[in-house]
Amino acid sequence: MIVCNTDNETDKEAAYIDALVSKQVDGVILISSGSDPETLNPLISHDVPFVIADREFSADVADVVSLDNEQAGFDVTNYLLNLGHRKIGCITGPNNFSPSIQRLNGFIRAHKEWGGSLTIQNSSPVGSLPFRAVSLPSTGSGRTTANQARSSSSPI
Repeated sequence: MIVCNTDNETDKEAAYIDALVSKQVDGVILISSGSDPETLNPLISHDVPFVIADREFSADVADVVSLDNEQAGFDVTNYLLNLGHRKIGCITGPNNFSPSIQRLNGFIRAHKEWGGSLTIQNSSPVGSLPFRAVSLPSTGSGRTTANQARSSSSPI
């Protein structure tokens, strides 16, 4: 097994795909840094079997394995609210990835169903409620953002 981390950089992803093709791997599970089908051309042209995980690609381009990210964001937030937690932070992945947007939408929906109103602002408190939703810039890291939120003088 070979694991490659692209840090969400499309150039790195293309280089890794080329390297995997040149190593004649038996197959690839791809969690892509984007949704450009051109990225898949080396795999397709060399008949390398592949599946895309947790990214939106056209079904006619590749087999895709995914989950309902919005429902997952809703379920985890609702679970915490049901336990009585009220100061809940939501740190998403890069804001240009559909799973990040979908999970954040689930977080928002859960709060709305609990009667709250939310205004999302990157790295700032959400409305008048003690909740914070953070959407990372495309180069951000969840660990860095979580540490910044924990050390912030404003409550999460």
